[in-house]
This record gives sequence, C-alpha cells and structure tokens, in this order.
Amino acid sequence: MRIFRFSPVVMFVFGLALIGGCSDSSNGVPARSFDLLIKNGRVMDPATGLDQAAHVLVAAGKITEIIHVGQDPSLDHAEP
Repeated sequence: MRIFRFSPVVMFVFGLALIGGCSDSSNGVPARSFDLLIKNGRVMDPATGLDQAAHVLVAAGKITEIIHVGQDPSLDHAEP
C-alpha cells in the first residue's frame, strides 16, 4: 500500500485554489443576462387572472423572466 504525503506548502496552495475557485462575488444572486428590459410593463395572463406591473426580461427574442416590481431593487433603479 502506498501512502502519499504532501508538504504543508502544497496543501496551502491547493486550499487557496479550491477556495478561490469556489468564491462567488454575486452574494448568492444569480447573474441575469438579457438583451431587453421592459420596466413596469403591464403583464396579463387570462388563464391565471394575473394583471399587474412587472419588469419583463427578453433575451434572443424570447421572454426569459418576469420580475414583480419591487422584487429586485437593482431592476427597479436600472437606467435605460
């Protein structure tokens, strides 16, 4: 049976690489990618009775996400 021994320096560098590769600067908020943002649009869905103001995100010609006004402050204050 072979036993591998690693120096403390190797373990330290490996630990830094592991921690650095796993860090996320977005604070748990996934990044959104969109081509067009329609702010405060009126969103209606007769099937569910939905009728409210919301932000509509469009990417590649398709609606990708509908965010209720006030749900994401970064979109509420986004500049054109």
